[in-house]
Amino acid sequence: MKKKEIEEALNLPMTKEEFISEVETLVRRDGMGYVEAIICICEEKGFDPEDITSFINGPLKEKLKLEAVNNNVLKGKKSNTATLL
Repeated sequence: MKKKEIEEALNLPMTKEEFISEVETLVRRDGMGYVEAIICICEEKGFDPEDITSFINGPLKEKLKLEAVNNNVLKGKKSNTATLL
């Protein structure tokens, strides 16, 4: 299935690019963490967080991993928050 077909099949109110942009806006503007921003968007738009797993890859996935390590949720080497941006 192509990305567009997946988005249509899930009937999500936004594209992957719009989702990532909104996550980054909440992180920068409101000082939210990435997980918090993702959950906030899911609650606001009314869809299950499991439905957006295909949206979380590449740079966003790496930022989530780094945030999890820095918050002691995952094991790994801690880094400063400047690398999140």
